[in-house]
Amino acid sequence: NLSITQMYRGSVAPGKSGTLALAGTQDNGTASYQGGLPWSQPLGNDGGDNAISLVQPKDQAISWETDGMIDIYRALYGYSTLNWAGQGIIYDTNTPFFVHFEKAPGNDDVFIAGTVQLWETSFFFSAPTPQWFSNSPILLDAKGQPAVITAMAFAPSDIYSLTYAYGTADGQLRLTTNGGGVWADLDPNNAVANRAISGLAFSPATSNILYVTLSGFDENTPGQPGHMFHTGNAVSATPSWANVSPPVDLPHNCLAVSPSSDQVVFVGTDLGVWSTPNGGVSWVHHGPSVGLPNVAVHDLRMTPSGQVTAFTHGRGAYVYEPGPVIVPNIVLLNPVLNLGNPCLYCPPEGWLNPGDLVTVEFTLQNTLPVDTGNLMATLLSSPEIAPV
Repeated sequence: NLSITQMYRGSVAPGKSGTLALAGTQDNGTASYQGGLPWSQPLGNDGGDNAISLVQPKDQAISWETDGMIDIYRALYGYSTLNWAGQGIIYDTNTPFFVHFEKAPGNDDVFIAGTVQLWETSFFFSAPTPQWFSNSPILLDAKGQPAVITAMAFAPSDIYSLTYAYGTADGQLRLTTNGGGVWADLDPNNAVANRAISGLAFSPATSNILYVTLSGFDENTPGQPGHMFHTGNAVSATPSWANVSPPVDLPHNCLAVSPSSDQVVFVGTDLGVWSTPNGGVSWVHHGPSVGLPNVAVHDLRMTPSGQVTAFTHGRGAYVYEPGPVIVPNIVLLNPVLNLGNPCLYCPPEGWLNPGDLVTVEFTLQNTLPVDTGNLMATLLSSPEIAPV
């Protein structure tokens, strides 16, 4: 029962949690979780990126390493049909070991993949043979060589899947809001450290908010420390970035933003997982004390309900199950009073009097990484309010 699988990338079915997951592994192919142990092994070699269909989870996209070709495949109907699906992507000496790819969160047919440029397909599952097309320019590094793309992400708020970003092995960042027609430099002022981009994640609500993680150590970029950066104006001409890293100098390999709040972020490092409930102001380490070994986490995936799965390089996969959270008293600073049109200078008939029936509206927003349950609200007495 020793779980020592070295996982690279993973994916989790978007439906009911705990029913289906995939993982690309070192030397042990693509592993499939069907709700119980052990995992099955439908494919061999070195398993890479993978994705699960939103509409039909038995349809999956997978990759593995074989010499001399683009190793993206389409597995239909639970691997009963397996077809090569890398048509159009150019393979050359600069092509990385794995061609990383991402599926659009709201459209099963839209994928982007990265070599030394970005590639896009709009009919991955529906076309008889999916075709990829060049979708970005080729960026050059400081030595004039093509910069390999190492991470990419879609903006979930764009229902048309036209907004996405990518990063390279030398720290370059690019963004498009029209499906690759025009690309913008996300870091024109070089505020983000010039190390390999290992992960990107947009806010679920807006494409303006973007988080980026970096691999390597601070000593590799003197004067440019940091492992996670945040911008709140990604689609502007000159995005401004802030270093919101956990208090540790470790390679950061991946990240995931909660679907309910862009303030809740999980990052996978070379020594377990860290999370923040407030956009990087404070951090919590998730290690052996909560059941996760201090091992490299190469991928994090979060379901729409907020369940987090960590894919580790050496100890298999783990699901985060937080305990109950006690929320302290909430002070409502600006409740909305439904009184017609009251104000301090209105005539007396617009004022509140003891005994008047008043409706007060306010909003509660979930900021936890899981769905809120058993929520109880109590109106407390104050100098202004005497509850019945």
